[in-house]
Parts: sequence; C-alpha cells; structure tokens
Amino acid sequence: EALVLGALPTSLHSRVHFVQDLGQTQTKIFPFKFIPPTKPKKSNSISNDVFHMEDLDSLSGEFLIEPKYDGVRVQVHREDDEVRIFTDGGNRIEEKFPHLVKDALSYPQKSFILDGELVKYKGNSRLSHKEVAGYIHSEISSNKNNPPDDFNFKFKLFDLLYLEGVDQTSLPLEQRKKLLEDFFPDTNFIQKAKYEKVKAHDLSQEIKRVSTSEGAMVKKSDSGYFEGDNWYIWNRHFEIDVLVAGVQANKGGSFNYACVIGNKANPIPIGTTYSSTIRAKTGEIIRVRVDHVTKTDDRFTWNAPRVLDIRSDKREPDPVGV
Repeated sequence: EALVLGALPTSLHSRVHFVQDLGQTQTKIFPFKFIPPTKPKKSNSISNDVFHMEDLDSLSGEFLIEPKYDGVRVQVHREDDEVRIFTDGGNRIEEKFPHLVKDALSYPQKSFILDGELVKYKGNSRLSHKEVAGYIHSEISSNKNNPPDDFNFKFKLFDLLYLEGVDQTSLPLEQRKKLLEDFFPDTNFIQKAKYEKVKAHDLSQEIKRVSTSEGAMVKKSDSGYFEGDNWYIWNRHFEIDVLVAGVQANKGGSFNYACVIGNKANPIPIGTTYSSTIRAKTGEIIRVRVDHVTKTDDRFTWNAPRVLDIRSDKREPDPVGV
C-alpha cells in the first residue's frame, strides 16, 4: 500500500482504497511457507479496532469471543519431524523455543499450521508484549550448558490454517475451532485460547466476561481465515500505534517523541508524547496510551499521551480510521 500511495500525487491519497484479493491470498497454503496473518481490518476509511462497546451494536449474526493477549503473534508450522515458528513479520524463531517445538512434535498429526499468540508468564501473571519481544530479539547462546530460557512462555492457540495436506483457511471459523478441539489437546506449552459463541445482541455482556486486561477478539463464527472484515478487537484502553517522527533527548535520560499516524507514505502529525525513559528511534513504531483523541477538520490531537513500549512487530502506524 505504501508503494502505491508513494507513486501517486498526495491529492489522490484520500481517494484510494485497498481491498484484499481473497482468491489469490488463499492459494498455495502449505507448511514452511509464511502466511501473513489476518487481523481485524484497519484502513483510513474504516477500522475494526473498537474502543466503545456501543460501536458493536450494529453487528448481526453469531460471533466467537476470545481473550486478547498482549504477546507476539506467531505461526507454528510442522512437516514430518521439522517445526518452524514464524513471527507475524515472517521471522523464524524456533531455536528460541525448544519446548514449544517439542510439544508440536508430540502430536500424531505430521503436517499442520497453527496460529496463535506467544505469551510470557511470571507465576500466574501474564507479562507484557515488551517482555515477549525482548526475549525474541535477545541473543541466545548456543552453549548446551546455557540453553534458551523458554520455560515461562505459552503458545495461546486460536486458529488452524492447514492440516494433513488440506488448506483449512476457507472453512468457517467455528469448524476450524472444532478441528483444534479434536486434534490438538493442550500440552505444557501449547494451550488453546478459550472462546464463547454468542449472538450479536449478547456481545457486550459476554465480552466483559471473557476479556483480559487488554480486551477481547470478536470474530464472526462463519468467517474464513482471510476475512478480516468480519473480525474485531475490543480494546479496554485507548491505545494507538504511532510512528516516531522526531526524538528529543532530555537531561536525566528521558525522551519526548514527535509522532504521526496514517502511514509512512502519507504521515499525519498527532502530537508529542509525555517524557519517557523508553528509548525509541526515528522510524520505529511505539504504542501510546491516551485519555482521548480529538479531531478538528483533518487534524488530530491527543491528550495525556504516555509511551508504553516499542512495537517491533509493527511496520506502519495506525491509520486515521482507528
């Protein structure tokens, strides 16, 4: 999208809308070929990131509600006796998670692709995305006396893309969930995400019951894997991903960040963050929690912007639709 917008005059950017070619995307699904994970739709004109429960009132039909985890989205691929783990950016990380690999190899099924979220725990408490990403990006020693320390991680399994030679992505989500129940029992390091099936008019009540401290995922029960139009995120907090456009270093080791939204090809200023000890670079994506955002004409301003962490898994800031 950024390349297309960059090739067009700025005056045309607001008139360009991107749609997903489902037929092309769903071909050639097989293990060890990275598949860009489907996420709720976000664009300049529409966003399925929901911050107010009443924004779900217009929905109809039946939905599956899952907890939202503050981890790193990954795919676990297996073909015979080999397992590869991909982040949502397509990077391989299986060497850092030998226990997850071992559990994936314990299933009698020899060929599959699983989709889920890597989450880190301390006791019974889930840690933040920052803790998961920090481990993934850390240097791991190859010394056998100092193996990867992945004991505190769980793979929260919520979708199935491929099983024993068959592309499952066009199956309704509810049927894919049934296959997970039938063929992938929980292990020490692989745990299926819990979910509830509800009708649209019961969404608000069930979301409050199922959601984590971060929020909940809401997906149409009959949606195919590549139908991000039918997936929603309910966010418990007002948080947005923004691009760092400028860095001001302060005495004492803190930083203020001038930030933009939109996309890298057509950035829109939103303001400067409060001081933070988190060190980010120009061009990186950071997650910021705010009290509210105000839109006046085509300009956006935020109130009380606190930097939470660096989103190394993100390539673009949130579009104006969010």
